[in-house]
Amino acid sequence: LQDEKSVSMEQILKLLSVSGVATAIARDGFKESIEWLQDGKILSLLSVSGLAIAIVRDSFKESIKWLQDEKAVSKEQILSLLSVRGVATAIARDGFKESIKWLQDEKAVSKEQILSLLSVRGV
Repeated sequence: LQDEKSVSMEQILKLLSVSGVATAIARDGFKESIEWLQDGKILSLLSVSGLAIAIVRDSFKESIKWLQDEKAVSKEQILSLLSVRGVATAIARDGFKESIKWLQDEKAVSKEQILSLLSVRGV
């Protein structure tokens, strides 16, 4: 974080005070996961409760790739959603893709409506 992302020691200490961040940083997939985040947003996103733990899960990475490749959700849209508390945890759950497919296929909910719903905290 300090060498490659130019994060100061003060910023790192502040991040470590967020629940789950230290555990996430210690996991193998953390560096790989953080590469996907835009440099300017790393600190603000990691301070969102639950995000740090979620991004190191394989299911999170798979769901992000699925959103981008199959659902044509832009990186900017995804980064915006990740700033909403609880969204990263939802994306990391095993049933996320199936739930989105169900909303679209069975209930005819549009991609725009789903993105709008996800941007509401607690949904």
